[in-house]
Amino acid sequence: AALYEGEGNFPRIIEVLKPLQAKLGNTEGTRMLGEALASEGELEESYALLQPYVAQRLEALHAAEKAYDQQFEQFHKSQFAVLEIGGATDFNYESYNIKTEEEQTAMIQRYLAKKIKENPSLIAMQQRFEEQAAVVPVALSLGIVTLRRAQGMSDEQAQRAELEKAEQTFLAIRGVAGDSEDYQLYLGQVY
Repeated sequence: AALYEGEGNFPRIIEVLKPLQAKLGNTEGTRMLGEALASEGELEESYALLQPYVAQRLEALHAAEKAYDQQFEQFHKSQFAVLEIGGATDFNYESYNIKTEEEQTAMIQRYLAKKIKENPSLIAMQQRFEEQAAVVPVALSLGIVTLRRAQGMSDEQAQRAELEKAEQTFLAIRGVAGDSEDYQLYLGQVY
């Protein structure tokens, strides 16, 4: 199925994984089958597979993002405090003092960026966040499936509820995907 996914051969993915669907659980096989079904217009089946897959992984993504943000904020404050009291032994204060305000800001940013790259804890947390971010394209697919389901509904209340689900799915990945054109296009369609 993974080989067929690399080729974009969605009918073959369905052919391989559909007979195994009950045994797939919440695995990458489930994701592949859900996305393949979506590409073939099987929105209900796709939604049933992708929704639990995405929900579980979005929780992990948000937890990793929160942990990284907290660690980054704490690290940033501590490094900035060291700079302010003149305790950074590897910072050129003499050069800093004769620079313009813009140059000083750039100098501090370079220093902090260097310190971040040297911090193994932050690097590990960033890698964990990036690993968890693999769910973002799948969440985007789920949001699109949910949007398409809503567009096909004739009951206005049911359609509104489905659009709200689509909106929540898109908003859940805004921090990672918010700048992408696809994200903006589909969220715009929800609105």
